[in-house]
Amino acid sequence: MRPDQLARARPRWFSQTVVRYAAIIVVVTVIPLAGIILAYDRYASSLLATLSGATLEQRMATMHGRMASFLEARLTQLETLANYPGLAQAISRMDGANRASGVRAVLEYEADNPDLYGVLVFSSQGVLIDAIPSQAATGIP
Repeated sequence: MRPDQLARARPRWFSQTVVRYAAIIVVVTVIPLAGIILAYDRYASSLLATLSGATLEQRMATMHGRMASFLEARLTQLETLANYPGLAQAISRMDGANRASGVRAVLEYEADNPDLYGVLVFSSQGVLIDAIPSQAATGIP
């Protein structure tokens, strides 16, 4: 077939001008759409990273605060015990039964904490003198 016969055989809407305009419209539509898709993908991934990082940082800050509060409470508890009058004399005795009842009561009060298992009193040689269990303790140490 000759080109002029081929041109007559094609429908009129399939001319080169129509194909060019259709291609231009597709390119003009697809390029901005691809740009929007890429921008949205970058934004979504950065947002996800920010949210997960913020959640992790929030959890870390919460745990830091809890640990600091726990340690501060334990230090306060130790200072209370260390400053109690007569504690050194009562602990220095080898017999736990002969200890002053006031010192024993203070030790029991301070040991009765759900975070502690109890108070163990050792001699300078490393021998266990006395054990005061707390509410978290399940038996004899």
